[in-house]
Amino acid sequence: MLRRHRRWLAGRRIGARRANASRVLLIRADLAGADLQRADLRAQSLHEAHLRGAGLSRARLDGADLAGADLVGANLSAAHLRGANLRGARLVEANLAGADLSDAIVRGADLTGAHLAGACLAGVDLRDARLSQTTWGTETVRIAAAPPSRGLQLMGSRLRGAPLAGLDLRGADLTDADLRGADLRGTDLRSASLFRARLRGALLEGARLDGADLAQTSLEGAVTASPEPGHNGGGRRRAGRLAWAAGAVVLVVLVAVAAVRTDVGGIGDLGRSEDPVPAAAAPVEPVPALAPAPVAVDADPPPPPAPATASGLVIEGTGGTGSWVELRQGDATGALVFAATIPSGASETFPVRDPLWLRVGNTDGVEVTLADRRRDVSGGTASFEVTRERITRL
Repeated sequence: MLRRHRRWLAGRRIGARRANASRVLLIRADLAGADLQRADLRAQSLHEAHLRGAGLSRARLDGADLAGADLVGANLSAAHLRGANLRGARLVEANLAGADLSDAIVRGADLTGAHLAGACLAGVDLRDARLSQTTWGTETVRIAAAPPSRGLQLMGSRLRGAPLAGLDLRGADLTDADLRGADLRGTDLRSASLFRARLRGALLEGARLDGADLAQTSLEGAVTASPEPGHNGGGRRRAGRLAWAAGAVVLVVLVAVAAVRTDVGGIGDLGRSEDPVPAAAAPVEPVPALAPAPVAVDADPPPPPAPATASGLVIEGTGGTGSWVELRQGDATGALVFAATIPSGASETFPVRDPLWLRVGNTDGVEVTLADRRRDVSGGTASFEVTRERITRL
């Protein structure tokens, strides 16, 4: 089946056929690293199949049984997984960018480090799923009418700018999550743990936070909602009134301090004559002008120091799909340098003066060059440390 599928992908006619498991038993099948791009595996049973590192980009897996399957590092970008059963599946570091998971059962699955930019999660059952260190990017993640996701583990997840409006995240663990600029309007976060979460600039209008753990949470710049339904902008008006009141308090304090200083000056004048006689000014003798000191002129000033050259990192999209790329200073929590999809045929160049943290959603969709040398980053979705001399997989 795999040999014929490879010939079909290559556009050959003789001995070629699109992979179709209608006559093949794939329960617990060993398909690790197999190239199954665009394979038709709809409604097939791949229960506990070994698909580690498999290429399943744009594969048809609607209604397939993938319960307990090993999909660690698999490329499922743009795959069709509508109604698929992924209960208990291992999707660690899997690339699910643009995948359609509508109405899929992902309950209890391990998606640690998975890439979900642009994925459709409408109606997906994520209860008890583990999504720690997941990357959601800034592309639209479509979530609608999802069942309760209570117990969702999202510790340390990178959800910056993620569209999570209206999602039921009751009891979710979002400890250390990066939710800066995320759209959480109408999201149910009751009893959720947001300990040390970063919510700067997040949209929280209509969000429910009853019983949520907000200890050490950064809410600077977050847009909160009015508690009264039907009154848009009430939170902003209330914030404006509080700011005006704070300004008034500061003004009163400044006036009081000025008054105290005036009183202290008055105490120092007690006992003095009300009309003191001014003292005669002493004559001022003119000071002879000094001749300017000679300035030594260096006939040959030292040349300015040459600027330090930075090693160049070039990431080029290939393979017809390209890849989502995220680049940060230092490590995964550092300042964001770049986060976007680099399409096939496009490239981005970055100077490398200090160490950088790089995450690539689809390593087969990029070519990476550092200091004019091609570097191998193959092996599925992964994170790397980039220095001036080398790229190291983390």
